Amino acid sequence: MRANCWKRLFEEKGWLQKGKIIVPDVKTKPLIYFRYKPTSFANSIKLDSIIKIDEDFIVSKNENNVIGNYLWEDIFMIYENPLI
Repeated sequence: MRANCWKRLFEEKGWLQKGKIIVPDVKTKPLIYFRYKPTSFANSIKLDSIIKIDEDFIVSKNENNVIGNYLWEDIFMIYENPLI
């Protein structure tokens, strides 16, 4: 259920189109924060680091070529700061 809410938001913002991530051509660089339960550990990824999505996972690659697999349902916040 939560995963579907996040997917809808991505679609409404134009970031998810036909199953692919579209990085907006704006100064805002969205950060997507994930929380891992039962701990309070949180991690963020940049929208433009996403290399693949499917029904359950968001896959990203960082500047060191480290691949991360994140569940849609673990998203707890999207931070859009036009100053980044």
